[in-house]
Amino acid sequence: VQQRDEVDSEILQTVDDANRVMRELQTLNRNILTATSAGNLPADLEDRRDLLVETLGELVGATGSVEADGTATVRINGRILVQAESVSELTYEAQRGSVPAIGDSPLGLGDLDGKLGGLVEVRDDDLGEAIARLDAFALRLASDVNRVHEQGTDAYGDAAGAFFVLTNQETEGDANAAARLYVATALQEDPLLVAAGTTASPGDNHVALDIAAQRNDLYGASGLLRALVVDVGARSREAQDLALGQEVIVSSFQAQRESVSGVSLDEEAANLLRFQRSYEAAARLVSIADEMAQTVLGI
Repeated sequence: VQQRDEVDSEILQTVDDANRVMRELQTLNRNILTATSAGNLPADLEDRRDLLVETLGELVGATGSVEADGTATVRINGRILVQAESVSELTYEAQRGSVPAIGDSPLGLGDLDGKLGGLVEVRDDDLGEAIARLDAFALRLASDVNRVHEQGTDAYGDAAGAFFVLTNQETEGDANAAARLYVATALQEDPLLVAAGTTASPGDNHVALDIAAQRNDLYGASGLLRALVVDVGARSREAQDLALGQEVIVSSFQAQRESVSGVSLDEEAANLLRFQRSYEAAARLVSIADEMAQTVLGI
């Protein structure tokens, strides 16, 4: 549950970052329009514009296009975020089950991509499933331990009660069981109410041994916990492998883009040297022509 709250905070931060980038892009669009109207070529503004569009793609999976007037239009699954000098900011309320929205129009998991889409998917799918399975483990643990404990006798010779209880059972039922599972208050206040055996005899530990044996029950709470740990580990490894594969793909596309739109320092240096030699040759030709003219005039 704490991790899900942390993911919610990260989603809120990502939404804030995306809105900040969109506002800056809106300002850039305005400045680009002003510069082009004055007949200037705002190359520095255009470079910054392209960088911001790429940043929005990384944050929310948005796609961008450059219009004829030089401004950028950014969309997320067909919905416009930035167009010319207008911007539609994302909204998000950090509460359980909420999703980012454009104004009053919520964005589903299929609409989102990038960092924001990944965070929402982790919260709703991966963490949601893990929490549900952890709750199932907590309920099974309480049931198995209570079943054995209630067959015992406390130190006062009375029948033992439940060892584990869920807080607010009447109002919340079994929801979020793992976060609400506690040792019974009576046992916390008086440890002599804990039943170690079936009798009040100091040497009777049959109940304690039966409870300890629960850890070897592959079909009980222990089995549920082991299955959850294995599944989380497998998902983590799968995510790492997918991330490595995507890094290779992204690097390949970036190399292709740079080969088309990027600047090669080696190529520019060769061109500079070629232009320098051409200038020197032209200057030498003018110098020779001047010397020949002076010679002819001197004859």
